[in-house]
This record gives sequence, C-alpha cells and structure tokens, in this order.
Amino acid sequence: MSDSSEKKKILKSKYDSMSDHDLLVELVKLEKVNATRSMISIVVAALAVVVVVVCMALLVPKILSTIAQINEAITQVEEGITQVENGISIVEGGIADAREAIEDAQNSLVGIDEMVSNVNDVVVENTESVTETIDNISRFDIDTLNDAIADLKNVIEPLSNFFNKLR
Repeated sequence: MSDSSEKKKILKSKYDSMSDHDLLVELVKLEKVNATRSMISIVVAALAVVVVVVCMALLVPKILSTIAQINEAITQVEEGITQVENGISIVEGGIADAREAIEDAQNSLVGIDEMVSNVNDVVVENTESVTETIDNISRFDIDTLNDAIADLKNVIEPLSNFFNKLR
C-alpha cells in the first residue's frame, strides 16, 4: 500500500476514537493552520502584486522612452533615405547632363572633323597651286629677264631725260 492510504487509515482510526469535543478542537486547530496558510498565501500574493506593480512602474517609463527613441531613430532613417533618394536624383540629373555634354562633344568632334577635312582639301589645292607657281617661276629664264630689264632701262632713260628738259 501507499503512504497516503496508510495515513488516511491512521487518521480515520484516530478520529473514530475521538469525542465530539476533541473533534471540534482538532477541527479548530486545522482551521487555524488553514487560516495561517491562507494568510501566508495572501501576503505572498500581495507581495507578488507589489513587486509586479513596482517593476511595471520602473519599466513602463523606460519602455516608453525606448519606444520614443526607436521612433526618433526611424524618423532619422526615413530622413536619411529621403536624402539618399534626393542624392540619387541629383546624380541621375548629373548623369543626364554628362550624357548631353558628351553628345554635344561628339557633335562638335564631327564638325571639327569636317572642318579639318575642308582645311586639308584647301591645303592640298593650294599645294598644287604653289607647286605650279614654283614650276612656272623656275621656268623663267632670269638672264633673259635681266636683259629685258636692262633694255627697258636703256629705252626709258632717254625718254626720262627728254621729258625732264621739257619741263
């Protein structure tokens, strides 16, 4: 048998032999023990409630402060994200401007290429003309030219003297 069933048998036999007065005395003792136990339970429960209330009184402001800090941090993060988005927009605008500038530069280079080609054509044409002129000059007979100048001087000098006398 178990201990519990033996105790019950012993108590039952103990109470069977007791008088009504003794039973009432025993009952009063048990009630006092139960009342004491109940009082201890109430005090422990009250202490637990006080501890919980004190903990809540201490923790709730800290929790609320932490929540406020979290909200502030979230706000700062949102502002940071907005600034990053604005920065991205500015960079995208700069990239668009750079692309436009590159296109303008490419168009300018095409114009410069055309101008250089035209200048090259002019130089080639002028080179041919200069070459022809130099060839023509080199074909001149300078001795014959000098003789012609001397002959011209001989003809003009008497004419000049004649006109000077008429004056």
